[in-house]
Amino acid sequence: MLGIPVKDYFGREIGKVICYSHDGKGEIKTVLVTSTNGDIIEYTKDDIQVSSSDVVVKDKLVTSAHALRKEIEINVKRMQALEELRSSSKIHPRVYTELKTDFENERSSLDDAKKGLTGLADDRRVEVARKLMALEKIRASIEVQVMSGEIDQSVYRYASSEAKSAIDRLTNELENLERELSFLDVEIEEMPKAIMEVQQQEEAPSTEVAADEIEKTESKEGIIPGQEAEINAPQEPEPVTSERPLRVRLV
Repeated sequence: MLGIPVKDYFGREIGKVICYSHDGKGEIKTVLVTSTNGDIIEYTKDDIQVSSSDVVVKDKLVTSAHALRKEIEINVKRMQALEELRSSSKIHPRVYTELKTDFENERSSLDDAKKGLTGLADDRRVEVARKLMALEKIRASIEVQVMSGEIDQSVYRYASSEAKSAIDRLTNELENLERELSFLDVEIEEMPKAIMEVQQQEEAPSTEVAADEIEKTESKEGIIPGQEAEINAPQEPEPVTSERPLRVRLV
C-alpha cells in the first residue's frame, strides 16, 4: 500500500501514501498522505475508499448529498406506506395520526437540511465556474502570446495542452457535481420519481452523440460549458436566492 496514488473523488491525483495504521479488526484505520504541494495529511477510514491500486478521498459535499438523498427516499416511502395502511383500514386512526405527525416532522427536518446543502452546492458550482473562467483566460493569453511571437510553437503546444487538461478536469468535476446534486432541485414530494430517473441514468448512461454535436464540440474545444466562444472579462455573478436559484447548463 505504501507509495500508491491518492486521488480525489473526481480522479485527480493529489498525493501518495507514506504510512497507514490498522484497528483491532485488522482494517485500515488511518492513512498518512504526502500531497503534491508537499503537505502531509492524515485521513481516517471514514474519509477514504481503499483499493489495491489507489486510495480515493471522498468528497464531503457529495457524501452528504448521498446520505440525505437516502434519508429523503426512506421518508417518502414511509409516508406512502402509512397512507396505504390507512386506506385499507389496517391501522388504528390514532396510531395513524401519531405516525403521520412523526413522519411530517422528520420531513420538515430533512427539508431544512436539503436547503442548507443546496446553498453549499451553489457555492461549490460558482467556485468551479470561476476557476474555469480563469483557466480560459489563461488559455486565451497563451494564444495571444504565440500569435504575437512572444513564445515559440513548442512552448505553445506544451502550455496549451496543460491548460486544456486543467479545463477538462474542472469540466468533469462540474458535470459530476450536476449529476450527484441534481436531486436538490426536486421537491421532496416528487423524490421517488426523480431518484428513479437518476438511478436509470447512472446504470445506463447514453453513449450516442449526434454527428452535428461532435462537430460543434470540436469547433468549440476548450470552451466553458454554457459560455460563448468569445472571451469576455469575468463578471461577478448575481447573488443566488430562492427566487433566482443557480443553474449551470452543460452542453
